[in-house]
Amino acid sequence: MPPETSNPADKSRDVDIPRNAYFVVGEIILHAQYKNNPDPKQLPNPDELTKWVENLLNQDDNLTNLAYKVLSSSSFTIKNNEFAASIVHISIESLRQADEDSHEVLKDKDVKLINIVRQINLLRNPVIINNTRITLQGAIPNWCLAASGHSATDPGPGAYPQPVPTPPHKHRHEFPTNKVDAVIATKITGGNPEGLVSAVAPDSGHSSPYEKRVNVVIFDTAPPREVLDAAYLRNNKLPDSDPAKNDLLHRIEQREKHGQFTIKYADQLPTPIILPPNLKQDPEDHNELHGYSHRSLYDMSDHGLFIAGIICDHVPADNMNLYLVETQNNYGVGTIASLAHGIEALINGDIIKDGMDAPLIVNCSLCISFKTPQELRDVNLDVSTEIDFKKLTPAQIAKPEIAELRSLYDLMSILDTFASGGVRMIAAAGNDSTSTDPKYTPEHARYPAAFDIVLGVGAIDNAGNRMFYSNLADVPPKIGLMVFGGQAQKGVDKNITDTTGDGMLGLYVGSFPDSNTPKGIMPPVTPSTNGWAWWAGTSFSTAVMTGMFARAASKGRDIRRGAANDFRDQLEKNRDRSTNQGEPCIKTPQRP
Repeated sequence: MPPETSNPADKSRDVDIPRNAYFVVGEIILHAQYKNNPDPKQLPNPDELTKWVENLLNQDDNLTNLAYKVLSSSSFTIKNNEFAASIVHISIESLRQADEDSHEVLKDKDVKLINIVRQINLLRNPVIINNTRITLQGAIPNWCLAASGHSATDPGPGAYPQPVPTPPHKHRHEFPTNKVDAVIATKITGGNPEGLVSAVAPDSGHSSPYEKRVNVVIFDTAPPREVLDAAYLRNNKLPDSDPAKNDLLHRIEQREKHGQFTIKYADQLPTPIILPPNLKQDPEDHNELHGYSHRSLYDMSDHGLFIAGIICDHVPADNMNLYLVETQNNYGVGTIASLAHGIEALINGDIIKDGMDAPLIVNCSLCISFKTPQELRDVNLDVSTEIDFKKLTPAQIAKPEIAELRSLYDLMSILDTFASGGVRMIAAAGNDSTSTDPKYTPEHARYPAAFDIVLGVGAIDNAGNRMFYSNLADVPPKIGLMVFGGQAQKGVDKNITDTTGDGMLGLYVGSFPDSNTPKGIMPPVTPSTNGWAWWAGTSFSTAVMTGMFARAASKGRDIRRGAANDFRDQLEKNRDRSTNQGEPCIKTPQRP
């Protein structure tokens, strides 16, 4: 392609890079939709999508000579071909990150990329390729996403994980289900919990009243296969009578053996998911992704496994298929591209091979490194209520932030009507807050939790009080929910999970970072000896909520958003209390 001109990037310099927001340098995601609902066989192939990008950019003289490279592209349909879309991931060659780039150079490239994205979003004329009319829905930078932390600049849960020196008793990790079963019974028996068979521990081997199978998909990190298998092997050498035997790890292993728990690694899908590079172990080396140097650096590849264990504690194995899809690297960082390809793999049947008539719950214990609702308000967008993207005004559509946010929304809405058995998307509010002082206003929920089609979840402690690290649950806050997320102690530059029994107990087979290491330096690690950890964050309260919805769906409740007797609304009616911001709190502590 011809060399890139400087015009599109330098046309405007008044670009606002939001705080705590990072995207992959030089990369853009293009999202297209089709107006005439083409047959899947007529959807453009990768070569045709490359031609579409060329024709699209030719609509603007300033973009015609832009030198770019198509990194990946894909198309898919949902709802019996009623909806079709394509996602194209491109890089602007002159803006790619180079080893010698200084921080100032990278900031300049960020500004140039934002300007290019804004110009592309003005291109609304459809392009016809092989008699298929393709319309740009939106262009966005390849925003980073992180494991429900302080965006991609500081991803990760609300606190550092901590080892559990003395193995807990066998059922310590479980969540009593009396309360959620009583709420479920309001639909099944008209509010008479006695009409529901008494709850039993998942995987206990006893009979239960469950009626349906439910599918749960987790987009997250994944433990290295060899590390998880080694943990299985160590655990299996212990006799069942040994208190050190990890009961939850054994349950997960059995589910995996019987196809009830599946890990889909990024490089093993038919179309591999491209993850951001993991950090080099030498902190003096050049960071491979702009923004890593601002993070609390530690390997959190067990984040997704920890979440899977929490969800497993709510539903017996025979009534749930659980899928962990690797969309983030070992340090908890993913991108819009990696999430989009995870969504594509789900839609194309590469994750759930059959059974899409079952209810589907999507767990997103992650936050997108985009402006918060508060920052959007600062640019005169009314976000006191959730934005209705189907009823945007011309003035709103003209705002660059709305164009980008709309594309993020569309990626999530693709899933909203995907499974015929009903879909519920549940996401973490984020861990940006720092206080529980009544005069302190917690940070707003991050996206995707702040979208109207997603249920946002914040974190409380065992007593039902807001955890200091938890963002507001949703937008507006009162439509989200608050459940147990684990207790932590606030530190100078990092938070430490409580180890006295008030943190969240769960699976952890990797190595623990030294929480005393100064922020920004790769910490030394201590290997896990028993597969347990204390951890805290809205990631894990989200997993608890996902488990509650999965339990409800498996018992026949309609868990779809807006359904009659919406399970979310029933939970609110049975709340234990509300926060000062009106968020319903449901006390769901683990067993003492």
